[in-house]
Formats: sequence, C-alpha cells, structure tokens
Amino acid sequence: STSAGNCSPPATCNKPAFAGYLEVVSNTNGSTNGAARHHPDKVRVAIIGVGNCASSFVQGVHYYADADPAESVPGLMHVDLGGYHVRDIEFSAAFDIDSDKVGKDLSQAIFSGQNNTLKFCKNVPELGVEVQRGMTHDGLGKYLSQKITKAPGPTADIVEILKATRTDVVEIGRAHV
Repeated sequence: STSAGNCSPPATCNKPAFAGYLEVVSNTNGSTNGAARHHPDKVRVAIIGVGNCASSFVQGVHYYADADPAESVPGLMHVDLGGYHVRDIEFSAAFDIDSDKVGKDLSQAIFSGQNNTLKFCKNVPELGVEVQRGMTHDGLGKYLSQKITKAPGPTADIVEILKATRTDVVEIGRAHV
C-alpha cells in the first residue's frame, strides 16, 4: 500500500513530494564520509522557508510512510535511498519570517499564510517542531510585503538551533514571488 491513513492521492499536485534544495549540515566538512551522523536510524531534517515546497515535503513523508520499496510508487523516485526509507525522515527544526507561521507547529505552519499547495495528506500529525523566526536578509520585496507580515522579534540563532537539534540535512525552500 502506498497510502497512509486518510491521505488522498497527490495526483493533482504538480510539485514532487520532495522539492527544494538540500544541504548537508556537518561540522566535519565531509571528512568522515557520513560517519558523523548522530542518529544512524533517522535522517534529521530542518526546513528553512516553510512554503509550498516544504508543505509538499512534510506531507509526502507522511503520505509515503508505508510505501513498499519493492513497488513502483507514483510521485516518489525512491522509497528506499541508501538504506533509508521515507519514514526515516524526521523533522528537527523549521524557520520562516511570516507571522502566520512563526510560533506554530510545523504540521500547522505548512497550511498557513500564503501556502496553497494541495492538501493531499489529511493526517499530518503534530511534529513537536515550532517554527522559529528566520532571517530576512535583504528585505521582503515590494509584492511580498503586501501579502505577509514579517514576524516580530529578532532572528533565531539558526546555527545553535541546528546544532542543538542534531540536524543532519537542511532543506531550503525557494520563494516564487
């Protein structure tokens, strides 16, 4: 079975379940060829930018949690990659600047603000990952500033949070504004 619980097929979703860019977070600069992982049975992922790509990614992890690695699964290139199943992905931290998302659990934030990704997995559980205030960098831009309200307060200490949560991989969302 490729579905999990109350999830409906993502057939009309035009984005792959695992969209975005991935960057490996390591303090060994790659010198141990992956041996520095903190959780050998899980891949701990932080998300920077809780937008539509993040919504598809989080939903996809839960939608495909029971996927059979022996089957061809629509919407997923590999159920098992390097010995890790989709269900081995665990979310460790999340960052955004939108006041509609900051402070919420990641499971709620993926459906908040201007996000409009198809809700193909109805049972994304509470993840225990609070969305923290991210960096604004060079501002919001003319059109985005008309759509969202920047969350108040200072930027969270992203590096310290990534270290404290023992994050293995960082997914960076892309803004299409």
